Amino acid sequence: SEDASKTDHLKDVKDKLQTTKPLRPRLDRCLKVYNSSSDSIIRALDKLPDDFYSLTVDDVRKEQTRRTEDVEKLSQLRTKAMRERDAVKENRKYRYCSLRVKFPSGFVIQGTFGTKERLRVLYEWVRGCLDQDWIPFELLSPSNQILPEEGESSMEEVHLVPASVVTFRVEPNVLREMESQGASILEKSMLKEEIISLQQTL
Repeated sequence: SEDASKTDHLKDVKDKLQTTKPLRPRLDRCLKVYNSSSDSIIRALDKLPDDFYSLTVDDVRKEQTRRTEDVEKLSQLRTKAMRERDAVKENRKYRYCSLRVKFPSGFVIQGTFGTKERLRVLYEWVRGCLDQDWIPFELLSPSNQILPEEGESSMEEVHLVPASVVTFRVEPNVLREMESQGASILEKSMLKEEIISLQQTL
């Protein structure tokens, strides 16, 4: 009968749903590539409209609110735990962060990451963009501290949220060896050709 057929179909669908592995969404890195050479930056600044640096009433109001909050916090005796709690509270506003990796050659690659993703994921992503992925390298935080590839530290925990620029650096021993052989890192993009082909001007 028609009812029996529908029942069998629903059972079949139910069995498939129970036995099929769930599809896990994968975050699109939204890869962008820039060339941040001095000339390109100057050209970009020349193209800015006259009102680019003008503040709107809303901008002024937000800045005043932010400064008032900062003054109130500075006027209070705050423990390290209180400051850390405020930082965690601020970071919880964000689920994703935008990270730029700056290379010695002036190239910059940008990607989107989950705030809970580990630093090793960032290292793997950068390594996948390199023309020579065997080269040992380090990533430096905006405060010039080495971001550890090993361990469980997340983007959030090392204060890269909501957006940061980190610096790519070939490990010093390897760099000295390469330079002794006449290889100049500054003259090489170190990125794959297909990555370079995506470049835009900052």
